[in-house]
Amino acid sequence: MPAERAPAATAKTQEGAPTATPTHDPFVAPGKAQTPVPPASPPTPPAKPEESAKTPAASPPAPPAGPAVPPSPPPRPADLAAPAPAPGAKPEAAAPTAAPSGATLAFTPRSPEDDPQCPARLMSQKVGIEPTTLGQQPDARCTVVEPVHLSDVAMPDGSKVAFPEHPTIACVTADSFSSYVRDMLSPLAKGTFGAPVVAVWTGPGLECRSRDHIFGARLSAHGQGLAIDIARLKLADGRLIEVGTPNTPAEAAFETAARAGACGYFHTVLGPGSDAYHRTHWHFDLEVRGAHGDSKYCK
Repeated sequence: MPAERAPAATAKTQEGAPTATPTHDPFVAPGKAQTPVPPASPPTPPAKPEESAKTPAASPPAPPAGPAVPPSPPPRPADLAAPAPAPGAKPEAAAPTAAPSGATLAFTPRSPEDDPQCPARLMSQKVGIEPTTLGQQPDARCTVVEPVHLSDVAMPDGSKVAFPEHPTIACVTADSFSSYVRDMLSPLAKGTFGAPVVAVWTGPGLECRSRDHIFGARLSAHGQGLAIDIARLKLADGRLIEVGTPNTPAEAAFETAARAGACGYFHTVLGPGSDAYHRTHWHFDLEVRGAHGDSKYCK
């Protein structure tokens, strides 16, 4: 009997051995127990999937590159600018209205002292001028640098715009005024009415007097030949336009655009609505304004 117990104890010992080595037990497959060790390496591959996840995370930065597209809002203003030409395309006749800004850039009024070649240049441009001299003036301040009589200006097609009153003005004023009539006023009339300007009534130009004929006021720009007026226009179709009394909406629009355009050629522009003294004509002058002499007053 004790012999039987001994094997039982042995069996227990053997059972205890297996329990002591479950990890090495053949049923547990020690090789598989090492396999669990490789499974520890599989966590490393999962880390690689995490890196691959990081790779997609790198792709999300690509979307941030997409947010760089939000600079597309600047294109939107471009789109807004594009629609503007579309409406502007309808008033192609209003394109001359845009000419003032272009004219402002293309034409810079000169001061008399800085432009000694003015008469020769205007003659070469087929501007009808005749150098002249001034007689005695009622005010000693009424002096004009390079005074000329202005009679007409040639247009690109060879026709002429006449100035029937042959105003006496400084050559630089003749330069600005002839450029304005040739490059802005006549094309605007043709675009609006289908007929260009053929004559412009300007008044005498030179007038040795105070501003607005007010006693004691400053000397008028007319007193130095730096100012010229427009009271009436005649078009090639015979139409007469009296400044300040438009008969149609088209004439009213033309007057507004012509007056705005003049601000690109002169320092001062006045007319109907500015004050009672200019209700029947436009007044343009090159009198120096501002600290640098190039300020504008267009009212």
